[in-house]
Amino acid sequence: MQAEPRTVFWIARDITERKRREQEYEQIFNGVPNPLTVNDPETGELLEVNDAMCEILGYEKETILGKGNDWQQ
Repeated sequence: MQAEPRTVFWIARDITERKRREQEYEQIFNGVPNPLTVNDPETGELLEVNDAMCEILGYEKETILGKGNDWQQ
């Protein structure tokens, strides 16, 4: 019994520009001297903190991210 040929579909997308914008955003976000956070509006979960916020609080990003606004309590 001979195997039947199969069809393979390939979809490719150039994400070069998207990656460039993400890197640019990260440089701006972390380059600002003021502490910044990005929170989930529904849960208050900290989704992103910049380097200035970590420096002021004295914590690593990994310690802060995913926590709510009351993460120190």
